[in-house]
Amino acid sequence: GMAAAAFLVVGAVAAAADSLPDSALYPIKGTIERVEGVFVFSATDRFNFHLSLARTRLREAAAMFARHRVDLADTALNALEDELGSAAEVVKTVKASDPAVAGSLEQELRQAVETHDNQLAGLQGQVVNPTAVTAITRARDRAPTAFLFAAALGRLDVVAPGIQHALSELAR
Repeated sequence: GMAAAAFLVVGAVAAAADSLPDSALYPIKGTIERVEGVFVFSATDRFNFHLSLARTRLREAAAMFARHRVDLADTALNALEDELGSAAEVVKTVKASDPAVAGSLEQELRQAVETHDNQLAGLQGQVVNPTAVTAITRARDRAPTAFLFAAALGRLDVVAPGIQHALSELAR
C-alpha cells in the first residue's frame, strides 16, 4: 500500500519534470520549481535558477507553437519574461553589495536575452499562424523589461540593437 503510493508519487514527479504546458502533469512541474526555488540561497544561484527557468519556458513555448497551442505558448513567453525580470532584479540587488559580481551577472543576462531573442526570431520565421507571429513579436518587444536596469547603469551601448530600439520606444 504505502510503497505503491510512494512509487506513484515519485513516478509522477519524475514524469512532471519534463512535462509541457499541455500536459496534466504540468502543474506538478510548476510546484516542483517553486519548491526548488525556496532552497536557492546565494544571489548567483538565484540568478542562475531564473535563467534556467527562462530557458525552460522558451523550450516550452517552442513546443507549444509546434503543436499549434498559441495560447499556451504565449503563457510560456510571459513566464520567460518574468524569469528574465527576476534575474535582472538579482543583478540590481547584487550591484549594491558587489559591483564586480553584478557586472559578471549583467553580462550573462545580456547574453541570455540576446540568445533568447535570436531563438524567438527563428521561431518567428517558422510559424505562419498570425496569432503566433503576434505572440512572438510581443515577446520580443517585452524582452527589454529584463534590461531596463542596463539603462539605469548607463550601459545602453552594450545592449543588443533590437533591445536598444525597444528601450528607446519605451522611453517615449
